[in-house]
Amino acid sequence: MRGRAGLRNCPTTDLTGALTPTKKKHLAAITDPAEVGHLLTAIDEYQATPIVRAALKLSPLLFCRPGELRKLEWTEINWDAKYIKLPSKKMKMGQPHIIPLAEQALALLQELERRKGHGKYVFPSARSQSRPPPNKDVRAALRSLAMTMKP
Repeated sequence: MRGRAGLRNCPTTDLTGALTPTKKKHLAAITDPAEVGHLLTAIDEYQATPIVRAALKLSPLLFCRPGELRKLEWTEINWDAKYIKLPSKKMKMGQPHIIPLAEQALALLQELERRKGHGKYVFPSARSQSRPPPNKDVRAALRSLAMTMKP
C-alpha cells in the first residue's frame, strides 16, 4: 500500500521532519564575460611563487581539473604535436584525455621547463621535486584572487 496511510505502521514515521535536508553547494563559477576579464587581470597581477603563478596562468588555457594540472608530468607533454595527453589512470572517467596547447600555454610550459624541468612534475612541490604541490597551494591562491578581484 502506498501513500500516507501505508506509512502508519512504518517505524520511522515519527522521524518525519526530524532531519533537515542538506543544501547542495555548487562550485564557484564565473559566467559573465566581464568577470572573466577581471579574473585574468587578477591572475596576471597576483604575487605568488613562480610555480603557483604558472599554474594559475595555465588554468584558463588548459581547462582541466586543478588536480590534473597539479599532477601534470613532463612526459605527458607532446611538444611537437602541441598537446598534453593525460593517461586514463589519472582521469575520473578512466579514459585518456588530450588537451591541445595554445601558443601561450606552450610558452609558459617552456619557461617552466627552463626553470624547473629537472623533476618528474611540471609543478613540483616546494619540498620535493618528486611530488606535486599540495592541493591547498593553488586553491588558496584562487580564494585570495576571488577576494581581491575588482567588480
